Order: sequence, then structure tokens, then C-alpha cells
Amino acid sequence: MGAKRIGGAEMKKIGLLFVAVISIVFAVSCVSKQVPVTETYYETEYKTETYTTTKEIVVSQKCGESSIKPKMEWYAPNLTLSGGPHVSYFGCEIPYHTSNHIKVIFTTGLNLDYVSSAYDIGEQIREPPAGKTAGLGNWEWASIGGDLPGSHAVSDWLAATNSKLSSAKELGSWGTTICSKPEVKYSNGRFTWTQPVCEENPVNWLEFDSHETKNLAIISCIVQFQPVQEVQLTWCDNITEKRTVTKERQVPYQVEKQRTVMQTKKVPFWKAIFH
Repeated sequence: MGAKRIGGAEMKKIGLLFVAVISIVFAVSCVSKQVPVTETYYETEYKTETYTTTKEIVVSQKCGESSIKPKMEWYAPNLTLSGGPHVSYFGCEIPYHTSNHIKVIFTTGLNLDYVSSAYDIGEQIREPPAGKTAGLGNWEWASIGGDLPGSHAVSDWLAATNSKLSSAKELGSWGTTICSKPEVKYSNGRFTWTQPVCEENPVNWLEFDSHETKNLAIISCIVQFQPVQEVQLTWCDNITEKRTVTKERQVPYQVEKQRTVMQTKKVPFWKAIFH
């Protein structure tokens, strides 16, 4: 009998079977193993760099003194401030300087006894409506007389004044007399009260630094005339020049580095044994 020939279909089946067997053998012969692997990464580092820029440098100062004239001034005999009658108002505009020192000089003597307060006010307070009575209690203006029928002059003035005073900054206060604060002490089961002692103010001025003040208002009460004699301004302005200066700054840059990490890979079993 002659040899039996293998057909094309059978050869294809044998080829597939061979591939499957080889794959199984290869899979069985490979194992998982931790192997070192080198990888690249980057870190941010900094270096010092010099550069030039233009800057305003103070090279000197120009200073001077001036007397400030009032921008608004009035006296209201029918107005009361914190329970005291007769209110006097002195408002002036302070020119801008690098630094300002303000000194307000008051009238003293003649057995006067009044108090004054200085305010950094956003807008000057105009004179109250004539012939009306109004009062200022607890640092708020309040109407005592009121408006005539159909008129809103006093109420409008009070509302505007309240708004300005509520946002004003008090810069200082001055009085013709200085009084100590009363003290209450407890001893041997009894309370004792120390009577405040008042004495004449040794100075007739109020002074403060306020280079940001634009509108200055000085309100005085219990006085029947304008007690502000003068507002003196001592000022200084910085004289600057543009100059080129050298500075340093930290500049970031990327540095390439390498490190070894362990990774799991499939390797032939003989490499896992002998390596």
C-alpha cells in the first residue's frame, strides 16, 4: 500500500495545534520577577539671577511751614453739642505732602471753658438752616425745633451731617481744662468715690500727624465765638530720582535625573533561577 497523503485541511489543523502547544509551553516556562528598571524624571531647582530695573529713590527732602486759612467757618448759637450750647465750626483743606504735622492754636483766658474736637472729614459741613434749633447728643445730631410745615431744611441738614460725622475720623480733642477721671475704690466693706480734679490746660494747642487728611473740621462747643486762632502746617516732601538698580531674584529651572525602580516582568523560568 502506498503512503497516505495528508490533505490541506489536515495540515492547517496540525499547524494550529503546533502553535497552541508552543504557546502553552512558553506560558508555563515564564514566571513573574522583580527587575530593576532605570527611569527618567525631572525636579525643579532654583538659581540666583541678577537683573536691572528702574526705581524711584528718595535723594532729599523739601520741608516748610504754612498757615491754613478756613474754607468754611460758621457759628450757630442755637446748636448744642453733647449737651453744651453754642457750636462753632472751622473747616479747612489740607494740601497733600509726604508728611504733615498739624497744630491747631486756640484762644484761652477770659475765664473761658470750652472743648474742641478735630475730625478728618470727607466733606465739609455747611452752616445749619438759620433760625432753627438743633442739638447734638451722644455724638449724633438731633433736631429739637424741627421744620416748619412743608419744609425739610432742618431734617435734610441733620441727615447730611449725621452721614458725614458717622464716617469721620476723630484726630484729637482739646479743652481749656483737664479733669482727672473719678475713681471708685472698695475697702473694708465700703465703696469710696474720688472727686475728679480739674486744672487749667497748660497748652493752648492741639497737634497731630495726619498726612492723609484732606478736609479738616474743628468743632467747638460752649463758646460764643470762633476759638480757633490759627491752623499751622509743618510739611515735608520727598525729592526722588529715577535710578537704575541691580537686584537678585530666584529663577526656577528643570533638572533631568534618573532613578532605579523595581518593576514586575515576565521572564523565562531559567532566567529567574540563574539570575
